[in-house]
Amino acid sequence: MRPSTHQPPTGAGRSRLVRLGAACALAVSALTVPPAIAAPQEGASVTSATFSGGAGTATVGGVFYAKSGADLTLTVVTSSDTRCVDVSGAFTAHQDWPTPKSTWTFSTTGDAGDGVKSVTVAASPDVNAQSKCTGKSNSKASSYTADNTGPVVTSALSSAPNAA
Repeated sequence: MRPSTHQPPTGAGRSRLVRLGAACALAVSALTVPPAIAAPQEGASVTSATFSGGAGTATVGGVFYAKSGADLTLTVVTSSDTRCVDVSGAFTAHQDWPTPKSTWTFSTTGDAGDGVKSVTVAASPDVNAQSKCTGKSNSKASSYTADNTGPVVTSALSSAPNAA
């Protein structure tokens, strides 16, 4: 390889390069929009929605079961900008708060019958004068299983009686 014979510019050539670099940097910075303005607002979000309870409830294999009339609590964790939460489905509920918060609790009781009971929880960043959730909302589903039918047990002899 041959050694490079290129020499950095000096004098007027160097001044032109410095001015050109400064002009390019200024042009790029003028085109750059600050992130607070450029990023779209995502809205409030639901991180988790979990049922729990006391007497008449059980969790088996990650599934929450409840008997009819059992006291249930739905704990909802949201983003810290949430001021309003709506629950719909197996039961309906609404809460709003004057300032944002991230933990919400709703009380209900276990349904009659058997099967999966689902709810949808929606979090919103604002609430209007009529106490309605407003702004970009996001939702998450949660469920529990109503179990009001006991197991059926049958018996049978496993060996023949002694013939003696």
